[in-house]
Amino acid sequence: ESNIHDCQKETFLELKCPSRNVAGVLCGYDCEDGDVRLVGGTTKNEGTVEVCFHNLWGLIEEAGWRDEDAEIVCKQLGYEVEAVVASVGSYYGKPNKTVHLTMVQCTGDEERINECTQTSYSLEKGKNKLKTVEVAGVKCYVSNE
Repeated sequence: ESNIHDCQKETFLELKCPSRNVAGVLCGYDCEDGDVRLVGGTTKNEGTVEVCFHNLWGLIEEAGWRDEDAEIVCKQLGYEVEAVVASVGSYYGKPNKTVHLTMVQCTGDEERINECTQTSYSLEKGKNKLKTVEVAGVKCYVSNE
């Protein structure tokens, strides 16, 4: 089927439905696990870090976020960086997305952020975390700035 209305279904007149019987749809994005992008900055080389996990863009909690971690993001995005600044406190904003990762710890030898030591959250826990945590950002200083 190409339309949900084309699916075979059964309609119930009773409107009281327990939460354990409610279904939803979560659409994925065209990204691969470990992909990163920056959003919310004034230039393309700064912003809140979004990371792809299970084909969904999400966020990195600021806990433990350091310049070494930010440098891997900049390298992964293809920047030849002269310097980086790891920003905390949701400096570039906090998009309404789930928090995928926390306690990211990179050594500097990694090529991609998902190669760093990290703790991941379930989709449900990550969505709940969004309300109570701040998220990581980065500014990649490149040679023409």
